[in-house]
Amino acid sequence: MTCLAATLAYVTWWLYRRGGVPPWFVVATAAFFALNPIIPRYAITMWKDILFSAVLLLFILALFDLVRSNSALRTHKSWLVRFIALTLGVFFLRSNGIYILLATFAIGLIFYQPLRKFCLMFLVGTLVVSICWSGIISLTGIKSGSFAESVGIPLQQLGAAFSYGNYNDTDVDKMEDFIPLDELKTGYDKTLADGIKFNEAFNDEYLNTHKSEFLDLYLSMAPRNLIPYIEAWGWQTRGYWDPSVSSWLIVPSAYLGNDAQSFLPSIDNAYNSDMKHFATLAYPLLSVGMLTWVLLFTLLFQAYRRGQLLPLLPLAVLIGTMLIAAPAWCEFRYVFAVHLALPLMIALCLYGNRISPITKTTDNRMKKPTIPNTQGVLGNE
Repeated sequence: MTCLAATLAYVTWWLYRRGGVPPWFVVATAAFFALNPIIPRYAITMWKDILFSAVLLLFILALFDLVRSNSALRTHKSWLVRFIALTLGVFFLRSNGIYILLATFAIGLIFYQPLRKFCLMFLVGTLVVSICWSGIISLTGIKSGSFAESVGIPLQQLGAAFSYGNYNDTDVDKMEDFIPLDELKTGYDKTLADGIKFNEAFNDEYLNTHKSEFLDLYLSMAPRNLIPYIEAWGWQTRGYWDPSVSSWLIVPSAYLGNDAQSFLPSIDNAYNSDMKHFATLAYPLLSVGMLTWVLLFTLLFQAYRRGQLLPLLPLAVLIGTMLIAAPAWCEFRYVFAVHLALPLMIALCLYGNRISPITKTTDNRMKKPTIPNTQGVLGNE
């Protein structure tokens, strides 16, 4: 709760302190955070997605300051320590964090000349941390996550292919090493992979140790099942690109045993009633698909104006990983960071060329530096 509240307070302060944003917009941002009923509920929900969203938002602001300072901030020790901590937070808090970091630093390395050395250093550092962490997990015997969590869409595509596509006896023999065909067809649900990967008959251990065999089966069936594969992908990711798809938003405040009874039913009932009204009035703000299109518009608008693209890339990669390996067809909590970044995206579109970073001068006072007139797709306006 404290971490999320502090993060949102910092975002509001950041918009105010950087200048270029009118006071009414800062007040509107504070109101959006303070009156949004999703935020306090998520602040007390034990999901790592919430903390990850807060860290990712801070990471984006740090990137913005770095780009707008023309990489001058990289020499400031306090900022560098904070950036390293945020990078590690993004890496460890979500399994797709490493892809967000690698893509962001790789694109910065290729397209933004002032940050090439910096991005190269963090790109290599991310890979080193990943290798070391994998080694630590292996040496300590910590059980790694199931491979099935990373191949939810391929599992769905195979489920569609075996349900109404083209397959032969060889395909069946290979598939039944992972799950019996009847169980696969029974568990297949076009909007959720849980019926397959959490099926009691699904051989998760075999999948973890025979990844190449699974990928070989998946790729060999693709040419004969293009339509089922495309349809399965569309259904599994529909919530992330179709604004008309709604998503469940919150869970009861606490659970007691397996019957999922809330400790605080009266509070939950009142809160759910208020949430229904809010969801009706503010549906575009809560639609996962709408958030994707708002982000896409912001990216295109920034590209057109030669504005800030690099700081927004983590959000784009976050959505991209959902479109590649979404475990469920519409999960608001997975893209909660995009929801929190709405004021920032609007500010960049309206006032992006006026927002400046704040750096320390030699006398330790804070002032806005002069921004060099550098042009670039990922650079300054």
